[in-house]
Formats: sequence, structure tokens, C-alpha cells
Amino acid sequence: MENKIEMEKNKKSTTYIGMLYVTATYVFWGIQPIYWKQLAHISAIELIANRIVWSFVFFMIILRLQKKTPLLKEAIKDKKKFYMTCLAGYLVSANWLIYIYAVNTGQILATSLGYYICPLVSVVLGMIFLKERFNRLQMLAFLLACAGVGVVAISYGNLPWIAVSLPLLFGVYGLFKKMIGYDAVVSMVIEIMAILPIGLAYLVYVEITGKGHLLTSGPYMLFMLLLTGVVTSLPLWWFAKGASMVKLSTIGFMQFLAPTISLVMGVMLYKEPFTSVQLYSFGLIWAAIAVFIYTIIRKN
Repeated sequence: MENKIEMEKNKKSTTYIGMLYVTATYVFWGIQPIYWKQLAHISAIELIANRIVWSFVFFMIILRLQKKTPLLKEAIKDKKKFYMTCLAGYLVSANWLIYIYAVNTGQILATSLGYYICPLVSVVLGMIFLKERFNRLQMLAFLLACAGVGVVAISYGNLPWIAVSLPLLFGVYGLFKKMIGYDAVVSMVIEIMAILPIGLAYLVYVEITGKGHLLTSGPYMLFMLLLTGVVTSLPLWWFAKGASMVKLSTIGFMQFLAPTISLVMGVMLYKEPFTSVQLYSFGLIWAAIAVFIYTIIRKN
């Protein structure tokens, strides 16, 4: 009896710690625009190059601390999964580039809309490629999300490419991760390793030509650029730790925290216009989310 009580306590403690990790992840992602806004005078490509290089350094340190180097060597032997992981690295890098470009050009609301749609895109990709079940309510949620994007497209006469490309890139990235099944840290090392030559080459190029900011803009800017590795890697590490302790349905609820924070921040802090068209669009997206969350509740 005492052992059972102790096990229950340990389970609750683990869940509580996992919730803290996942909450920290989504809050951190939600407030990230504040950090990137400080670097708005630097091109998105140069920021991505820094992000790639210093994220690789961060994850290599974590890999060594967790003594997972043998897992990395083992993972590289499976060529099919290895190449898929490399491709995932390019997908997430494109996602980073578009996100930073959007934030630093005053389009935080577009990123918020995109990340609201992201879990619905993941459900559809799971249905198509992983043969996961897709019920009528999930189809309704997806159609409502499509309608939300359609409102913006019809109103402005073009497809909101930021709000569409972010969830598609991240959705396919997530699909690859699920199909591959590598350890989280090992996977991130391989992903960043694949794009490291490009990031490092560009960083060297801009520094040699005097166009870079890493060595010529003073100690504060050097610190901020080195910090790109931590800003990128730390929430991913938190998420990997939290996801192993918390139910997937709970994560499903919490993933809407980040775009909500970004939405409020974009309107309240950075004074981005929130038009009636955007209200209708977000309204449809929020309705889709409500239906999506209901399907999670009903399943559990």
C-alpha cells in the first residue's frame, strides 16, 4: 500500500515537473519576438547563420554532458533516417528564416496565425502519411482553419504566405521527426550538422567582407549573437524533457499558448494593426482550435 502511494506521488511529481518544462517552452517561444526585435537591424540570413553555428555548439555540449555520442554514431549508420534528418534540418532552418523575417518586418500577427494553424496541419499530415484516424470533427476544424486563411487571401488578394508556410514547414518537420524516432538531442545535432557548412560559410563571408556584426559591433552585440544558440536550443531541450513526462493531449492544449502570447504582444506592445479582416480570420482559427481541443477532451 505504501509503495502504491509512493508511486502515485512520484507520478504526480514527474507530471508537475513535465508541465513546468512544457509551459516554460511555450512561454519562451511566445515572448521570443522581444529578443529578435533587438536584432532587427541585422539581416534575417545573418541571424540564421549565427543561430545555426551557435545552436550546434550548444547541442554538442549537451550531447557530451549526456554522454550520447555513441547514439550519434549509431544514428549515422542508418543512411535513410540520417538523410531524412538532414532534410528536416533544412526544413526547420527555412522555418526559422521566415519567422525572424516576419518578426523583424512587423508581421508578428502573421506568425501567430501560422502557429495557431500548425497543430491542425500536423493532424492532416498524420492522416495522409501515417494512416492516423481523422474524424469528422477534426475535418471540421481543418476546414475552419482553411476558411480563416481564405478570408485573408480574398481580402488582400493574395495568399498570406507567412501564415501558410510556417505551419507547413513545421508540420512536415514534425512528421519527419515522428517517422525517424531518434533521440531528441541526437536528432538536433544531425539536423544542425547538415546545415552547418552553409551557416558557417556565410558567417565567415560577412565577417571577412566587413558586412557582419559578430566581431565589429561591440561586446553587447557579440553577446546577443552568441545568445542565438541558447535562444534556439534551450526551449527545444526543455520541450524534449517535458514531452517525455506529460500526456500528448496536455501538450495539445498548451501549444496554443505561444501564438496567443505573440498575438497579444504584437497588438499591445508593437502596435501592429488588428483589422476586422484579421478578427474574422482569427475568429475562424479560434473556432477551429475549440473544435480541435474538444476532440482531444472527448478522446480522453
